[in-house]
Amino acid sequence: MADQINDSSLMSLANETGSNIKNDCVVIGWSLGGLIALYLATMFKKVKGVVFITSTPKFVNNGNWLFTIDISDHRDLYRNLTENHDQAVKYFSQLIAHGDTSAKQTIKYLSSHLTKSKYNNTLQFWLNELEQLDLRQQFCKLSIPALILLANNDALIKRGISDQLRILNPDPGIKNLPDCGHAPFISKERETTKLIKDFIDAEFDR
Repeated sequence: MADQINDSSLMSLANETGSNIKNDCVVIGWSLGGLIALYLATMFKKVKGVVFITSTPKFVNNGNWLFTIDISDHRDLYRNLTENHDQAVKYFSQLIAHGDTSAKQTIKYLSSHLTKSKYNNTLQFWLNELEQLDLRQQFCKLSIPALILLANNDALIKRGISDQLRILNPDPGIKNLPDCGHAPFISKERETTKLIKDFIDAEFDR
């Protein structure tokens, strides 16, 4: 999709998506997609709820924001993507699957969906944007029902981030999924689906 529009920024993707979603919807965003979901939740009144899966309003550590990605690791991933796409995909898949009880299955799934090198330019653009992007103010202002799903063994968004998120905004519920890494919807599909369904039922099935 990003290759088909002039502006590949996450805000542009949110605008593009927001023009097509229906009224009274719940948006779900995983990892980087959680930033798009946050944009949608704060820009469009037809979004009534949001679920963030192993996501955070700021992905790179700094002095007052921890438990995410060190800037050196982030830049290593960017450099690897420019120099050796296949090796970067392998490394990133292993990073996402870290902590999964079924890591091999998760790596196989991810590798099969990340192998197209023609998307390198877009991925590089997003990685560069990710280093700069800070949506903590938008997260502070989030006022619709929200659920945050974290994974206890996540190597990218560590569970210690819970306290930082609660300081920014105490309203969203936070649930931790055990024995899985950055992609719980793959390794813990049933548990992830149940938590999302329970959230939607509790907030909107009245």
